Amino acid sequence: MGQLHSRRHRFCPIDILSDDALLAIFAYLPIPDKVKAERVCQKWKHLLRHPSVWRAIDFTQIGHYLKPMYYADKQAAVLHFLQQYAGLFTKQVRLQNFASNNILQFLHSHCTQLEGIALFLHAGHTDVNLDLLSDNLTSVDLRLPISGGNGTPVGKFAEKQFNYLLHLNLHGVQITDVLCSSLSHSESLRYFMLYHCVFKSQSGSKFAALVSQLRQLNKLVLAYCWFASTQQLEEILHNVADNCCKLETFDFRFPYVPAGDDPQDIADHEIASLNFDYFLQSSVQMDRLFSVSLSGISSMTSERFTLFLQQHSGIQTLELSSCHDVDDDILYSIATNLTRLKSFQLRWCDSVTNIGLKYLAHHSSLQNLSLACNGITGKAVLTTVCTLTNIRFLSLSKVHGYKKCATTLKSLRPDIDVVFS
Repeated sequence: MGQLHSRRHRFCPIDILSDDALLAIFAYLPIPDKVKAERVCQKWKHLLRHPSVWRAIDFTQIGHYLKPMYYADKQAAVLHFLQQYAGLFTKQVRLQNFASNNILQFLHSHCTQLEGIALFLHAGHTDVNLDLLSDNLTSVDLRLPISGGNGTPVGKFAEKQFNYLLHLNLHGVQITDVLCSSLSHSESLRYFMLYHCVFKSQSGSKFAALVSQLRQLNKLVLAYCWFASTQQLEEILHNVADNCCKLETFDFRFPYVPAGDDPQDIADHEIASLNFDYFLQSSVQMDRLFSVSLSGISSMTSERFTLFLQQHSGIQTLELSSCHDVDDDILYSIATNLTRLKSFQLRWCDSVTNIGLKYLAHHSSLQNLSLACNGITGKAVLTTVCTLTNIRFLSLSKVHGYKKCATTLKSLRPDIDVVFS
């Protein structure tokens, strides 16, 4: 018995850590692991009840952990959990699909220092009162179900004035005049991301005016959004090019405009055929750009894009997807002008051939390369990649003979992580 007793109380290496060190470690644990760690010993249970451990509460991967059999539903389980652990020290909450009015009311009254919130509302919970969100939030991630070409109205949320907002991510939201007017008070906004949002017929000019006021904007994403007309979209792009001089990241993907008489019919929308050259020409003021993603862009001439690359030679991340005007000449311009390029994705640009790929062969700074083009062969990829001294990651798809190329590369260049699909 004496030997057994001594084994139970023998020294454990983790005991040498101070309480502050343990608190820092516990703060990074997922919620289920925090709850399990409470059962280890009384000391850990005491530490895991410290408010600093619960500054960020993320329900992203907790769905399987919540047991609605003990509660009316998962929203009730989340509310009970927040009542136990959340408080004045809580700064960030990611609710995923577990939002309810009771939960937002609790956060509003008890988590008065809350800075960021993420809400993912599915079709059955769009009646959540978003007006309960605090005006002092610095980060809002609001994802609503995509409802065709209409977008989801956000009620009184559109009237809220977030004076300290730095990060705003909207998904499936209806962009209205009221929302644009309210956001005009968020002059400190730095990261503005719109996915699958719908611009109403009169909101284009309001949004364009809003963009002109966001002088501190560092990142702008307009991805898979529906616009009332091509003219509305071009007006927005013009204001981005003329006013967002501090923009560092620009992500523009597949803009949709009406193809017929009914602007609300999503089935009758098409990818906008716009004059993108104006944006390329006017973007000279964006002298801080280091990350650019363009998808589904037409009417982009080689000469204008070459000038754009010359003006923004500091770009380190570039993605070109479904841009049918991208050809071998543009790849030559990329290899010549973007000497600091570290990551390059080229997808579904079928005008590119093996000749254009070989221009990248001696690009010394390139570390990540992703290719998915029908005009490129595996043999050309093999020849090019073997000369890239600093490349560490390669993704291949839709390239003729890419499987054989990947197998050969793994033996010739084991230092490269090759992924293919």
